[in-house]
Amino acid sequence: MRLGHRSTVALLALLLAVPVAPLYGAVRRSDPPTMRPSGAPRLAQSADSDSDQPPGLYLKGAPVVPAVLRGLGVGTLMASAGLLALLAWLLPTGGAAPRRAGTALAWVAVGVLVLHLLAWMLNASFDQRLDADALALLTSTGTGHTEVVRISLALLAALAATMLRRPGAAAVLGLGALLASAYVGHAASLATDWSLPAKALHLGAGAVWLGGLLWLLLADPALPEHSFGVGRVSAAALASVVVVTASGLLAALLFLPTWRDLFHSDYGSVAIAKAVGVGVLVLFGAYHKFVLVPRAAEPATADKLRRSVRYEVLVMVFVILLGGLLAYISPPEAGA
Repeated sequence: MRLGHRSTVALLALLLAVPVAPLYGAVRRSDPPTMRPSGAPRLAQSADSDSDQPPGLYLKGAPVVPAVLRGLGVGTLMASAGLLALLAWLLPTGGAAPRRAGTALAWVAVGVLVLHLLAWMLNASFDQRLDADALALLTSTGTGHTEVVRISLALLAALAATMLRRPGAAAVLGLGALLASAYVGHAASLATDWSLPAKALHLGAGAVWLGGLLWLLLADPALPEHSFGVGRVSAAALASVVVVTASGLLAALLFLPTWRDLFHSDYGSVAIAKAVGVGVLVLFGAYHKFVLVPRAAEPATADKLRRSVRYEVLVMVFVILLGGLLAYISPPEAGA
């Protein structure tokens, strides 16, 4: 099915109207007082309060399964939205592989986000069961509302990539799902004038960065426009590094009462690990930009670049998983 530009825009406006409408009410409705900013209730504030934790595997006071699923869900959503956005607005196609990968990742994101929603409901319910009380979290909490909005937009993005075959339409919806992600977690619960924009910029820039890395792995280097695309990916990655670093530092300023808490709290220790991972990614980026990209037209250098990018993607996955863990750890309170 092929739709004209105006028809596509009208369809997107109609599809966006339904899931986005509850978002304003979702962020204004506060979660029950038994829940932490991440939406997980009754988690231990320290290692001495294990009796308050629901059953399950915990790391730094955070439930491991929901945290991992959150990281994977947001990560695949970033990968899909970033890759499709670059294909639509910045890069040559590089062959069919990048578009197929963007579509497949969109569907993976939907599945993992649904699994995360179920894990969050289990962890947030008082009896650890998927019963009526757990389902009520979807309608009685801002986190539940926003999770539904995010999954709805991710599903529409996957459908747009599959049925409309327009990466731009799917990218708009996928980036909308990432915007909804900014309304889940500490940025929303501890909302300030800067926390939500910083979170949205952090996720959006990360999506462009990760999408560019995937394009480098999947695009056909034999195509004439490949070298041109490599240069654009390198420029986009540099801009993304600046935005990711600045927004991450701003989040630390907003969520940590003092810099000492960075070294004396579970939240701070995971934040440090994430910052180290971002630092490694920056080193990868510098190596690529100044050493490999200028000679990317040479077959041997192109192969070396793709091998190096594979390692960078692995580090990126690790950083994203740390972000999922961080979302389930409460920042320290002032004076605690």
